[in-house]
Amino acid sequence: MTSTNIHFIVYETGKKMEYVDRDSYLGKIILGCVAGACGSACGIPTDLINVRMQTDMKVPPHKRRNYKHVIDGLIRIPKEEGWKALYKGGSVAALKSSLSTCSQIALYDIVKTEVRKNTSVNDGVPLHFLTSLFTSIISSAITHPLDVVRTIMMNSRPGEFRTVFQASVHMMRFGIMGPYRGFVPTIVRKAPATTLLFILYEQLRLHFGICSLGGEK
Repeated sequence: MTSTNIHFIVYETGKKMEYVDRDSYLGKIILGCVAGACGSACGIPTDLINVRMQTDMKVPPHKRRNYKHVIDGLIRIPKEEGWKALYKGGSVAALKSSLSTCSQIALYDIVKTEVRKNTSVNDGVPLHFLTSLFTSIISSAITHPLDVVRTIMMNSRPGEFRTVFQASVHMMRFGIMGPYRGFVPTIVRKAPATTLLFILYEQLRLHFGICSLGGEK
């Protein structure tokens, strides 16, 4: 409700600016990265609480944070760890969000535009489904290692990992496949979510006449 909306708003607003060529791949990629970074500014604190609440059950009872809900987390974290703790792992999360938005929205836009230019495929659900499924898989493959590092840093205790490098070394304790631990569950979660997101978005565009993401009014 926060970061995803900002991703689309910033991306679509950027495409309407005069100095951005609608057919420029580089322009779309840059816009995707900027949109991701802007969205992460609002999404990191709640993402942090989400990670901690999901992993709380893995630690002994006396070490659990036991956040009652998201508001409780937003109140307790600044009190117990300081305001900066709300953005713990924020640099990795922002980079991950930038690459994720770029590889989702921008890649979806590019692939869909090229398919429509070079084929006779109509602007409908089959095109939206296949394009969004393809982009969700590519996006997951690109961003998953960063997602693992982000989770490690967000779930760490104060002072446990002072740098991204230390968290990355900790991630590699499982060997070469360390960056892709949990990749299959990520695909299972992300592919349907991304596909539904774009299909619903495109249906709204087609029915309400909003021009976006490689479509026409």
